[in-house]
Amino acid sequence: MVKITYLHHSGFAVELDRVVLLFDVISEVPEEVLGTGKPMIFVVTHGHHDHYDSSIFRLRELGVPIRYIISDDIELPRADDITMIKPDERLVVRLSSKNELIFRTFGSTDRGISLMVNAEDSVFFYSGDLNWWAWDTEKRPHIDPHAEERDYKHEISKLKRSLREPIDFAFVPVDPRLDAGELKAALWFIRELHPQYLIAMHFWDDFDIINRLNEAAKGSGTKIPVFTHRDAVVLDLPDAPAS
Repeated sequence: MVKITYLHHSGFAVELDRVVLLFDVISEVPEEVLGTGKPMIFVVTHGHHDHYDSSIFRLRELGVPIRYIISDDIELPRADDITMIKPDERLVVRLSSKNELIFRTFGSTDRGISLMVNAEDSVFFYSGDLNWWAWDTEKRPHIDPHAEERDYKHEISKLKRSLREPIDFAFVPVDPRLDAGELKAALWFIRELHPQYLIAMHFWDDFDIINRLNEAAKGSGTKIPVFTHRDAVVLDLPDAPAS
């Protein structure tokens, strides 16, 4: 199974048959997610307030095995359940003899990491703040738009070269603050990597941006799920998609 729940902004819970992955959680996690009884792995891509909240560590008392995979730009005390990670690393997490997850990290165009996860016959890519930050230079004159484009495309090229199998689920920023540039990262990602599903993130509560992305990506072959509120179930698939 693959069940994806949108939490808030860039936060998602991904429930698989034997584990729950939680990405960049900054809001309360719904009881339906917390009550699965499955091991949980929290991933934090960087320390910006819209991607990291220390309240995730309060869930240690939940009564299920919990691991934390945290970008090393965040300063934390050492703990057995925390693994600090930086770009261009590979991490294998073995929850049991039959349940192994492989994390491969990439860079960001802002701070911290992006990463790919191979888990239970599916491939996930979570962007964090890896985005084509196509700011309006009248609003942010210090931004070099050519450098922003170059840096994003460079990181996507690295990801493309590393792929051994297609990406099933990609979580990619669509940020309405970028005005005309709000969809550039997602459309380039689809063009270069052709994920089966692309899940929009980093838009706070401007859910209509998902409709704008669907219209712009029409005919690409990538499915873009529409959701309209916090804690919405984005996808609920009984079986992992065939790559």
